[in-house]
Amino acid sequence: MHSAFLEREICHINLSDGSVSRLPIEGRLRQMLLGGRGINTLALLSFTQPGLDPLSPSAPIIIGNGLLSGIPGLCLDRTSITGISPESGLLGDSTVGGHFCVAMRRTPFDHIVITGEFNAPGIVLVKGSQVSLEEADWLWGKDAFETYDAIKKRYGKNAEALSIGPAGENLVRYAQVRADGRHAASRTGLGCTMGAKQIKAIIVMGPRRDLKAELFDRRRFVQSTKDLYRTVSDIDVIGHLRKRGTPYLYDIHNRRDMIRTKNATSAPLSNANALRSSRLVQEYYTSRSGCFSCPIRCQHRYRIPAGKYAGVEDAGIEYGTMGMLGPVVGVTDLDAVLAINRKLNSLGVDSCTLGNLIAATIELFKRGVITEKETEGLRLDWDQPDMVMRLAELIAKREGLGAILADGPIALVERYGDAVEDVLIWSKRLLASEAVDVRGYMGFALGVATATRGADHLRSRPTLEALNLSRKQLKELFGTDVSPDPSSSEGKPEMVRTTEALFAACDALGMCRFVVKFNSPDLLGFDEFAQYINAATDMDLTASDIKTIGQRINTVERLWLSRRAGPTNLNTLPRRIHTDPKPAGRFKGQRIERDEFAAVLAQFCEISGLDPATGAPLPETLRRLGIDDDLIGLVGVNQSK
Repeated sequence: MHSAFLEREICHINLSDGSVSRLPIEGRLRQMLLGGRGINTLALLSFTQPGLDPLSPSAPIIIGNGLLSGIPGLCLDRTSITGISPESGLLGDSTVGGHFCVAMRRTPFDHIVITGEFNAPGIVLVKGSQVSLEEADWLWGKDAFETYDAIKKRYGKNAEALSIGPAGENLVRYAQVRADGRHAASRTGLGCTMGAKQIKAIIVMGPRRDLKAELFDRRRFVQSTKDLYRTVSDIDVIGHLRKRGTPYLYDIHNRRDMIRTKNATSAPLSNANALRSSRLVQEYYTSRSGCFSCPIRCQHRYRIPAGKYAGVEDAGIEYGTMGMLGPVVGVTDLDAVLAINRKLNSLGVDSCTLGNLIAATIELFKRGVITEKETEGLRLDWDQPDMVMRLAELIAKREGLGAILADGPIALVERYGDAVEDVLIWSKRLLASEAVDVRGYMGFALGVATATRGADHLRSRPTLEALNLSRKQLKELFGTDVSPDPSSSEGKPEMVRTTEALFAACDALGMCRFVVKFNSPDLLGFDEFAQYINAATDMDLTASDIKTIGQRINTVERLWLSRRAGPTNLNTLPRRIHTDPKPAGRFKGQRIERDEFAAVLAQFCEISGLDPATGAPLPETLRRLGIDDDLIGLVGVNQSK
């Protein structure tokens, strides 16, 4: 490959000794993994040893733009952040939108690997090709919004930052990494990793220039952008996201009785419709905005007009947050949900983990496992938004019960024993990313169990399973017979495998999930990815090549997981999904039977080239996909040996 567009670098920064090294991204690395999450995960494999503590100075935090991130096009706005998850101890990986991607594109670096630690609060500043380390006493202690404003004031409008709030500073295991003041890489707790290294912010900036000038075929890329926009613009779900934001997806799941209520123990709340997105549009939304190069602009700014929380405003409550701070903890007061969302964003706390964790804690309190001694007199119950707000503050400060909950679900199990496992909705030690109840949806359940970062709808959720597609449509999409019955296991392994490859390729490309086949079969897929990549570069990839890249990324992640966890099989469902029938709704009485699920999981392992006993990639799978020490060495010194 000779395209100037691909002449980018990996930067390694050691905070402990101040050293900086640079490595070109070789052509084989691009052909095999593209960028973003793909190259990030390979770097994680290179820069970590199996027993490394997530908060060790040697544990890396890796920032990576997708192959096309930051180029003016269609939703090319994602940056991946990767490391060892402080929350789960397993794979830490999350993407963030906004405008950080374009600031990073103006530097020579597509990936930044940071190891070591500051001896006092500090900032990593990447200004063009120059890297410097600065003190951050003037920022430490500020909340997420104050931090963003202060950085913009000091470094100027072209500077963009990844930063942490008080939760990250205080090593809350599920702290966010914030960007642009209104976006976050929330999942897996990598804000805690930054806090452990005393990094308050990673700031990037570079000279403004015509980024399209570096493209292999600028004219074809511009035309591809127009064609892809026409493809997505008339699809219903895109129109709804423009008008309502992602809470529209909450509406869909609520209407279909798919939302977990009171930690999956209760029938739907009688007032659950109070959280509908039409109310947000009519009573709360004041404006909307979007990420870089996004014509959809699904993020809406809201303001609470009256009442107890009058004047509280923020940008974009999201679908997952609506469910977690609403029905999962038994709350239907929309004002309260919006106010708590604002509080969590200012503190820098992942709303999905927090909602799940508080719901589990309420249930443990009701069972007498947790007592008022531990809560210091605070009574835990459903539908208590003031209690949720109070716990959020205690968690961020590590005070009282918050000091226990700040360490996340693993610490809760260690403290209170096996009874905690009965109430946790998690997989791979990561609490669920949204409020959907997977009982009754075999593909959804398989995705939860096999997703490489844990219980997660954004890694392999075959959302199309819930759209009442015909058998013919499903076969065209997934290349095999797939039952339209969501509770059936027929074809679901291939459905999940194809979906996880699509999503991994999407992250490696740097494209937003909402314009790919996530919520509609008519959105973008492997063919369109190949079209876009080939216009930008001279890589000449086919749709089949892109699918293989997605499979390779997932296999690298599973290789890392197998080295991290040893022979333990991590592909499991939350205990409750097997033991407790769904209490109400469309799938009342259903659960995922263990024997049937074991058979589906075995099929998934067979077609994915995994050891069914451990979930680890088989040696022949690694050989077929070209995953070897030579490939790992392309991202730097292999420290995993």
